[in-house]
Amino acid sequence: MTTIKTEFERLKSTLSFSDDKILLDFFDDLPVVDAEELLGKWRGGDFKTGHWGKRS
Repeated sequence: MTTIKTEFERLKSTLSFSDDKILLDFFDDLPVVDAEELLGKWRGGDFKTGHWGKRS
């Protein structure tokens, strides 16, 4: 059984995605969070999707 954190780390380490649906499906399957969980300081990041906007 894959945990959410394990799957997140696997996706995060992926160098490129051939289809955005992979990430969209992952996010769609995440549990709902309350607004209170989003408040405060937290850090984020991004996935290496190969999007042209990230190329330099």
